[in-house]
Amino acid sequence: MCPGVHTHDKVVVCYVASWAFYRKPSEEASYDIGNIEPGLCTHLIYSFAKLNPESFRMEPFDSWLDLKNEKQGGGHDWYRRFVGFKKSYPHLKVLLAVGGWEEGAKKYSDMAASPEHRRSFAQSALEMIHEYGFDGLDLDWEYPGHEGRGGRPEDKDNFTELLKELRRLFDNKTAGLLLTSAFGAAPRTAKSGYDLKEVSKYLDHLHLMCYDYHGTWDGKTGHNAPLRGSLSLLPEGQKEETAEDSVDYYLGEGVPPEKLVLGVPFYGRTFLLKYDSVGDGLGEGAESVGFQGPFSKADGFLGYNEVSNIGHD
Repeated sequence: MCPGVHTHDKVVVCYVASWAFYRKPSEEASYDIGNIEPGLCTHLIYSFAKLNPESFRMEPFDSWLDLKNEKQGGGHDWYRRFVGFKKSYPHLKVLLAVGGWEEGAKKYSDMAASPEHRRSFAQSALEMIHEYGFDGLDLDWEYPGHEGRGGRPEDKDNFTELLKELRRLFDNKTAGLLLTSAFGAAPRTAKSGYDLKEVSKYLDHLHLMCYDYHGTWDGKTGHNAPLRGSLSLLPEGQKEETAEDSVDYYLGEGVPPEKLVLGVPFYGRTFLLKYDSVGDGLGEGAESVGFQGPFSKADGFLGYNEVSNIGHD
């Protein structure tokens, strides 16, 4: 048995943020493909590919990192190396994710609104999966129906149609290809964007993003990923959204429990208290920008390596 390979029958999905490769090179900051421990996972997901807003085809996001680029004198060849983990870990399923927060919602909304564009996207996704040897696709459209990010109300139905097209094409061309998708955890996001009972028919797993419940955008402090509501720290009368609430909502909407995967963040959110805050608990007033970590250099964000180093400098 390979080191770290488990014998349980649970689904353990691990997303790999490829852009971490570009962080300041040091033992604590840079994350190369050799740092991945595939034996901890049953499913390994490469994040992210992108959607071309003109052709509505799926493409590599960073060809210099993702591909070999022989014509350009080299490249880091991460796609091939990532898929190569399956040679040493035969239990492993390796998927390619498309989308993410930085991609926005508008071009996915535009693509899904047209049957022709949906077919074009699905065909390109299948071609990429075959070309690079992935086991399936993970769709990270964040989020259908989110008008503030360029979505439209009809995204809810179009998202279902997109998944239906992907499932049809995958099953017709290559038996066994996996189709998964990431879902917003907040019930208000789910209500506007997903017909959960219907989309569950076409997906192997639904990845529930149980994080970012709170951040500097709230104007006050709050847990990034609360499991259950705090009984005493929030101001009286306020109810905190929690992972437990999200899971209960998805199950209540008809998602089969064996298809629902609970997302756990390996990062934290940071806050700077406002000068007139009177305490240090949840719900205190916070500035619109949180402090940065020394490696990630992102406002209001600390990676796992930065959280674990607090107090050890």
